Amino acid sequence: MSYIEKTLRDGESVAAKAELHWINYFKSSCIIILGVVLAIAAVGAVGMELYVWGVAAFLVLWGAYLSVKLMFVEMVVTNKRVVVKKGIIAVDTDELNNAKVEGIEIEQSILGRILGYGDVCFYGVGVGKLRFAAIKNPTEFKRTADELVAG
Repeated sequence: MSYIEKTLRDGESVAAKAELHWINYFKSSCIIILGVVLAIAAVGAVGMELYVWGVAAFLVLWGAYLSVKLMFVEMVVTNKRVVVKKGIIAVDTDELNNAKVEGIEIEQSILGRILGYGDVCFYGVGVGKLRFAAIKNPTEFKRTADELVAG
């Protein structure tokens, strides 16, 4: 059971859940690959093996941490609020009641248009901006969120 499902209010249900696009994992994957390449290079290195192994191990662990951290991001629209939850042990949530949503916008780069990802931003009274970053099919998600927030 997800964190958000555990914290639902009476009569509240998850209506739409945003999925992270694979591009979010690109940075961590590149870091892990760099660490593996360095580890392979350390096999043939003379004199600096320990240093290269240390850097390689650090890169692999850092990349793994970034990937795991992304697995614990939840972005949902319920029938009563919009919620973004980040964190593994320490949890950081941003919430906005549906009645307080003034507008929903999509921010999408050229690469995002080509690969099918973008940010959906919820603008609300007193909150500013609540961002669902680099999600799959932002246009579809915005359409669904518009219906939920308006209805």
